[in-house]
Amino acid sequence: MAMEGSGPMGKRIGGRIDSLLAFLEKDRLNLWQTFAYVLILALARDMLEYYLLDEAFVTTAHPWIFSIAHHVSFFVLTYLGLVLILKVFSGSSLRKCINYTNWYYWIILLPPLIDRFLFGQDTNYAYFSWTDFLTAFFKFEGTSFHPGQAVEVLTVLFALFAYVIWLHRDEMYDLPGRAVLAVRLGLMAVFTFAAMFTLGTPGAYLPVGSENGVPVFPSFDSTKYVQYHLFIFAYYYLAAVVLVLALSYIALRGRFRRELWALRPYQTAFFGGIVLAGTAMAWRGWGGPELISRIFEPPYWVNLAYVVPTVLSAVLAWQAIVLWNDISDREWDSPTKEGRVIASGLLPVGVFKEASGVLAFVSLAVSLLLSVQQFLIMAGILVLAFVYSFPPVRFKNALLSPILMGAGAFLAFLYGAATPFSVVSSVVDAPYLTGEVFHPSLYPEIVMVGLFMFIGLVVGSIITDVDGYEEDRVGGVRTVYTVLGLERGVDCVAVLIFLTSLTPLVLFHSAPDLVAFPALGLAAALWFRRARRSRPVMSIAMVGLLYAALRFLL
Repeated sequence: MAMEGSGPMGKRIGGRIDSLLAFLEKDRLNLWQTFAYVLILALARDMLEYYLLDEAFVTTAHPWIFSIAHHVSFFVLTYLGLVLILKVFSGSSLRKCINYTNWYYWIILLPPLIDRFLFGQDTNYAYFSWTDFLTAFFKFEGTSFHPGQAVEVLTVLFALFAYVIWLHRDEMYDLPGRAVLAVRLGLMAVFTFAAMFTLGTPGAYLPVGSENGVPVFPSFDSTKYVQYHLFIFAYYYLAAVVLVLALSYIALRGRFRRELWALRPYQTAFFGGIVLAGTAMAWRGWGGPELISRIFEPPYWVNLAYVVPTVLSAVLAWQAIVLWNDISDREWDSPTKEGRVIASGLLPVGVFKEASGVLAFVSLAVSLLLSVQQFLIMAGILVLAFVYSFPPVRFKNALLSPILMGAGAFLAFLYGAATPFSVVSSVVDAPYLTGEVFHPSLYPEIVMVGLFMFIGLVVGSIITDVDGYEEDRVGGVRTVYTVLGLERGVDCVAVLIFLTSLTPLVLFHSAPDLVAFPALGLAAALWFRRARRSRPVMSIAMVGLLYAALRFLL
């Protein structure tokens, strides 16, 4: 659109800028390719920074992988933040914002090259306090200032503001429009600065900085290469998941709730709870109850660096599994049923395939970062899920398919139980980190509890089959309900629900336990028989899981 009141020259320039913008916004990379592109850029930037600006890091013998994970996650999070800023303040579609950001994000490769070869600098990028950040940002001076970074920041700011201003240039021709545009740009500036400060200076609000030159991270000399970087990685990893949800909410708006149900939030929380239960049991057995009961106290909170990635990677893997299930069932799912976004046509199948691939890759990569044992278990979970959903095997069509789901839950519990932790010792009741990372091995009690999880999830899978009864009947999927009929199937499963609720009594058999577990089981069975839906049962099961967790810890 040409600028109002402009002459022939202005119209030609405006037309060319519009054409350029349309070129930059054009689809070229799909979701998976965009993810790979950003990941490669982030890794390349990190390697350039190490070899050009951090000689001490390169020449010292230590594990690199945790520092790499920390920095790569930072750049991925930065990319998501830039897309979010564009989406919020430009009003353009999410896809166009992603495509536009892809065109200039390669600029992150230049700062180490500029600072090393043009300005002869050899110090890495770090802001140890908020004053360092402000001095470098506003005054372009100080020990933390790097000209290459200044070029990077100015280029990114120009790309952001130029895009928004051009898209809203028609607002400049009247006073109310100029006021709206000024407010838009002012809020954008504030939000952008706050985002840069938050991402660039975690030491200002997290215990990863220093006070008077002394690092505040516990036992820093023995934890600086592993736990320190893993803790910051866990923070960026969690923040990236939150940003993806925020982008989804903004892009989908009124459809967000319907799309969210497609991700099975109750089952997701239950799956994450199983993983967390495995972690708590193994840590208590190998490291003592203080690892759990004092997890938010110093120095025990350092182990959040292991808990957060473990649970998040399991949840993302579960989301990949849910997407695979919906992709494989799209021909038989009812388009009017809640949570069936593929069958209803709200989202194309290709987007779900790409998203599931990204989720599976991230889950495997993070599990490998934590330990080889967790990586192998995670790979087992994903393989089981794949053969459950897709041909040529597609166990979902078999009557005994819930056994495969139970096996997945069993592996999820073991995945949590394999979570490493930082060893905490004490001197005169003063705890400190030794720097050692302990990798738990499995023992009989963990396996036994895992088998209980197996039983519970076999029954849980049978319960959730009731939600897809009509689709399964049409698609020829063999479940308890399609084989026995809905009425008889519900009655049989209600009995199973009650019997399964009694299994925790093997571990917990005090007087309150003898009342609580049967009562919860009876309530779930009766509710299921009446409602013929899985959601109420899953809610009661979550209450039972929380009760069991409290009994275990107290």
